[in-house]
Amino acid sequence: MLDQQPKGFDMDNGEDEKGEKNNVDRGDAFFLQHPERLVRLPEVLYLVGVSRSTWHRWIVAGKAPRPVKFFTGGSAWRYRDIMAFLEAPADYIAVEEEEPALEE
Repeated sequence: MLDQQPKGFDMDNGEDEKGEKNNVDRGDAFFLQHPERLVRLPEVLYLVGVSRSTWHRWIVAGKAPRPVKFFTGGSAWRYRDIMAFLEAPADYIAVEEEEPALEE
């Protein structure tokens, strides 16, 4: 799944399916698949292919990755968690990650 390109995107010539130049270069493409990258809800829904309500229902049931909460009120998901979910969605079990201990 990690080696697949987004639909309509051609890495070889930097053009989309209509032949128009896009703003994504090879460095950006690497970053888009970085495992620690945070992904917002619209991209998660696009990657997983389900509705917002289904996705949230799966999170509550523990069948989908939990988001990382920001102190500003927003949230996002780790790209690696979404990819792990997509590898075997029926077998996925969300696990709580421990918060790192702050040293004094």
